Amino acid sequence: TLVLYVLAVDRSGTTPARILGGTHGTLVVDGYTGYNKVTDPGGRTRAGCWSHVRRKFFEAMPTAPSEAVHAIELIRELFRVEHDATEANIVASPAHLSMRHDRSKPILEKFFAWADETLPAALPRSPLGEALAYATHQRGTLMHFMSDANVPIHNNLSEGRLRVIALARHTYLFFGHPQAGKNFAGLYSLVGSCIANHVE
Repeated sequence: TLVLYVLAVDRSGTTPARILGGTHGTLVVDGYTGYNKVTDPGGRTRAGCWSHVRRKFFEAMPTAPSEAVHAIELIRELFRVEHDATEANIVASPAHLSMRHDRSKPILEKFFAWADETLPAALPRSPLGEALAYATHQRGTLMHFMSDANVPIHNNLSEGRLRVIALARHTYLFFGHPQAGKNFAGLYSLVGSCIANHVE
């Protein structure tokens, strides 16, 4: 497992293009448009993250509790399938993909049928409207895991690695010089990779 941190002064698509441009494979990300430059035709395949979808329905809970709970429960069922695959030690195997087709596919069909039916009645700028719009617009990427057992249904692992940096931003406030930020990114890439691979 490789963990790589790169210093960037903004969230534009320049950094993803610089790091991932010209590479192939699957990129599991949210709906952030900055990744479009590396997932356009000829680039990486984009897979969506169900944790990001779930988070948006959590945000809709105060204003649309019944709808939000319904969505969250369906998403929980998708995660339960992945949990069971882990327990059975079949992750990323043909048996895992078969389990997804047997159990996840009906859940996906139910979720998106409900989302398509509920979206027109939701206020576009309400938390529920935004959650539904996000999910339906990301439908293709969110279903990509159904065609490849190696693709997880979320990017929680990388989000967890980024949380360390988010906490550091509040603690350090600034680096004082761009080169200091680059040095930190390089050193913490080494440390992060060691942690990910259980190297003391």
